[in-house]
Amino acid sequence: MDRPSELDERAEAALRVLRAAERPLLVGHERPDSDVLGSEAALADGLAMLGALPTIVNPDAPARGFEFVEPACGFGFDRGGRLPRHDLVVFLDLNELSRTGAMAERLAASTAPKLVVDHHVLPDVAWWDEAIVDVGAAATGVLVARVLHRLGVPIEGNVARGVLVALVGDTGSFRFDNTNEEALSIAAECARGGASTSQIHAAMAQRRDPRFPAALAAHLARARYLEDGRVAIVDEPRSLGTGGLPGLSDVVLDVLRSVEEVEIALHVRELEDGSCKLSARAKAPADVHDLAIRLGGGGHVRAAGATVDGPLDAAVARVLDALEASLAARAAR
Repeated sequence: MDRPSELDERAEAALRVLRAAERPLLVGHERPDSDVLGSEAALADGLAMLGALPTIVNPDAPARGFEFVEPACGFGFDRGGRLPRHDLVVFLDLNELSRTGAMAERLAASTAPKLVVDHHVLPDVAWWDEAIVDVGAAATGVLVARVLHRLGVPIEGNVARGVLVALVGDTGSFRFDNTNEEALSIAAECARGGASTSQIHAAMAQRRDPRFPAALAAHLARARYLEDGRVAIVDEPRSLGTGGLPGLSDVVLDVLRSVEEVEIALHVRELEDGSCKLSARAKAPADVHDLAIRLGGGGHVRAAGATVDGPLDAAVARVLDALEASLAARAAR
């Protein structure tokens, strides 16, 4: 496979809107991850090569480690006030406007067309005008690569780094079962364009906060095993004092999934506002998407999440009730 999959007819219509934009505003979800930031960097620099003046404003600032892929326009983040001047809003790696947090009301009020580029399932009621969506894509960065190919932008330099960052993040460095032929083909093209997986690993995984090892140990000490060891869960109260360190939840979940018997790993973190954030991961053939949907969230079959009302004990109980119902429904099929 020399090229990413072709865009469908609906996506081609969205592409025309993107091509016509002079001042596109790129937006990702809260606590932007590697797929958001890599996709934004690649698309922003690609559009700039075509003469556009893109800006990026995310709900939160990027975590440490992403400076090396920052696009020419920078990774902006919300400070309140008016949105930058724009004639199109491109939402990357999010399917719900609510995932933009405090920006949601201002974005909804924007009169500019709204374009979603994502690999999550879209809700039934459209809040967007155009969409480029493929739930079979390994990462939103894959869709960005398809778009850039159609626009005639070469996948090289910072564009290649951005796409590869998105791929590395969402495929677990090509370990997860969403690592398909297209993902590997695009990764090879990024390597030809000068991107390096070792550079990405050094930037993203070897610049941890000094508190990270102790925080990881504190989390793992709270692990509990349920369902005859098939489910592992860690709860994180605010009193633990780890403050939601970037990347901590992913590492905790990876360690839990490394246990042979574990099929589903859950992390429930108490937030400052009293609500709780569920992050769920699964090994094939287990499914955590259904669990997240039951809790008002979403995601993928192997990686999903939701926000659950607190306090923490009540949130954990609700998560486990939803998990029991999800497992029972799956067993009944």
